Amino acid sequence: MYDCDAEVRSNCQKGLNLRFNDLCRDAIKYAEEGAASSVSYKVAKYALQKAFTEVLAVKKDACSMDSDLLQGGEAIYSQLRTMLMKDALFHGEL
Repeated sequence: MYDCDAEVRSNCQKGLNLRFNDLCRDAIKYAEEGAASSVSYKVAKYALQKAFTEVLAVKKDACSMDSDLLQGGEAIYSQLRTMLMKDALFHGEL
């Protein structure tokens, strides 16, 4: 007899593992690039913290996520990046 529930559970676990591994690969890339300088570190650190906050918000209420949150996050990230670049230029880091 074919166990459909077992296959669904198996496919869910495979999907979870694939997503987890993909996120780990991305995190390693971000860490490698972010460690290159103090400016890139600050930008990478902020971006990862912001992403973590957004993930927690989605977990808390998956139905409430909309494009305004993402667009707001991009605007804040852009402003921070500009500020950090100006600071780095001022301090001669770039």
